[in-house]
Amino acid sequence: MKKILAIVVVSLIGAGLFSYIPVSHAEYKGQSYDAADEKYIIKKIEQYKGKKDYYTYFVKVCATDRPLAIAEVVLKSDTETFHTGNKSMISKGQCTTYGAVMKAKNPNSLGADLIQVHEALEMIKNYKFSKNPNKSIEQDINRLHWKIGFMPIYK
Repeated sequence: MKKILAIVVVSLIGAGLFSYIPVSHAEYKGQSYDAADEKYIIKKIEQYKGKKDYYTYFVKVCATDRPLAIAEVVLKSDTETFHTGNKSMISKGQCTTYGAVMKAKNPNSLGADLIQVHEALEMIKNYKFSKNPNKSIEQDINRLHWKIGFMPIYK
C-alpha cells in the first residue's frame, strides 16, 4: 500500500512539474516568426493640450493570432526616442497599451517598433558572434539583455 501511494505521489509531483512551461519560453524556443509587427500595432496620436510640438502618443499592441512575448516597444519621433516595456507576455486575444508624451516637429514622424523576445535574442546572438562588433550598438544590446532578463557570459 505504501509503495502504491509513493508511486502516485511521485507521479503527481512529476506531472505538476512538467506540465508548467512558461508561454514566453514556449513561444520563441526553436521557432521563428516572419510576420510583420505592424499587424499587432494600433497607433493613436493627439496634440498635447497647451503645448506646441508635443503629442500624446498611444500604441496598443494586440496578440491577434498567437501569444506575444514583448522585449520592448520603442516609440520614436523626429526629435526623440523612448524605450518602454519590459519583457511582458500578451496572451492571444489580449491587448496592452504603451504611451508617452513626445516632442515632434512633425506628427507624421511618430512611429513605433515592436521588438519581440525572439527578435531580441537574435539581435544579441548576431552581435555576440559578429567578427567586427559595432561598439555604437553595444548600449542597445546591453539594454536588451536587461529587458529580457538574459545576462550574457563573456569570456
